[in-house]
Amino acid sequence: MSSADTHHTVRRWALALLLFNLLLWLLMLFLQKQHPEWLALGYIKAFAEAACIGALADWFAVVALFRHPLGIPLPHTAILPAKQAQLAQGVAKFIGTHFLDPAVISEQLVRLKMGERLNAYAQQHLTNAVIAKRLPKVLQAMMRRVPVDAPERLIGWSQEAMTRYLSGDRLGRSTARLMDIARAQGLDEKLVNAMAQSLHEFVTAEDVKERVRPWLTELATAAQKAEVVDASWWGKMKNQLTGQAIEWADDWIIDKALAWVADFTEKVQTDDKHPVHVWVAKHADGWRDKLYNDATWHDWLAYHVHDWLRTPTAEELVKTIWDKSRTWLDNATTNDSPFIEPLADKIRDVVLNYINDPIQQSRLTEKTAQLAAVGLTEYQDDIREWLTAQMNAWSKERLNSALENAIGNDLQYIRINGTLIGGLIGLVLFTVGQWI
Repeated sequence: MSSADTHHTVRRWALALLLFNLLLWLLMLFLQKQHPEWLALGYIKAFAEAACIGALADWFAVVALFRHPLGIPLPHTAILPAKQAQLAQGVAKFIGTHFLDPAVISEQLVRLKMGERLNAYAQQHLTNAVIAKRLPKVLQAMMRRVPVDAPERLIGWSQEAMTRYLSGDRLGRSTARLMDIARAQGLDEKLVNAMAQSLHEFVTAEDVKERVRPWLTELATAAQKAEVVDASWWGKMKNQLTGQAIEWADDWIIDKALAWVADFTEKVQTDDKHPVHVWVAKHADGWRDKLYNDATWHDWLAYHVHDWLRTPTAEELVKTIWDKSRTWLDNATTNDSPFIEPLADKIRDVVLNYINDPIQQSRLTEKTAQLAAVGLTEYQDDIREWLTAQMNAWSKERLNSALENAIGNDLQYIRINGTLIGGLIGLVLFTVGQWI
């Protein structure tokens, strides 16, 4: 049975006892008229009469605490609603002083060993499914606080941070190490072979002559216009030729040049010891040494990289990285993301391993107690004001209902006790009167 049901039951008992004594009193009045010689009727009548008076007096006292009896606005009735502000302030002060005392709460938390309790709860209830169910909402809430577009100060901070970090010697050493990695993977040879292959495909294409001829024609025209003393040997020779002879000469030269380039590029691809590979390897070693040790190269790298960092292109790169990262994170935080379960598993392992350590449990207990004490010390006045404001905001009906539900049974028992005690007092007084 709920407290409200119990309260109504006790109140009905108090009312029933009052009505019983009232009927008993009326019955005694009737019987006394019929049988005045029955002396016991006077004692019973005195008990019932005094019981009714005691019950009604206590009913008035109880009702006057909460409302006006019978709706009549008598002075000093409806006391609690009238004193709601003082009551709210007193209750808030009492709770804040005695129940929310920082020292008491801190001591109680230490006694409860909150670290061990948290560990026991976590080991039993903190499963991968629990974390995976709530993790997307937490991550999505965090992502909603992240701006969609890259903030300007982030762009400026990135530029400043990269400028400070990328010193000349660091750029040089990093580039040299990249070259070492690339050469260890044979990327230098692959790069030369790729360039040779591209050139080979160009010179062996069917339309290569038509693509090369305008370029040679432009050279020939320029040579014809130049003075003989300044012209090259090929230009001087072409100055002596005209018409079909120039086209035959061009075709012959083009065929020879293309055949030589095709043969050259084919040898470069098939011979790892070709002079081109040797030359590239030799100069790569020299470039690597300079990147590691040459201050001039370091200064050159720093100047150009720092200058590039201040360009709109660098800003766009930061914005692109931001957009791609944010899009990836948005996709990674959805409920069906493949990253949620592995992340939940990792979080669970970290939390359980951390909290299972007895030393960490003691620290958690102490930290919880300290935080509670600090928080209560700092916000105790705010808590009192909040409690006071909450109770003042209650309607009179809600306040009466809350108080009656809390102490209503005791108040109804006061009515019952008043009925019985009043009746006994009336009986005693009547008996004394009869003796005197």
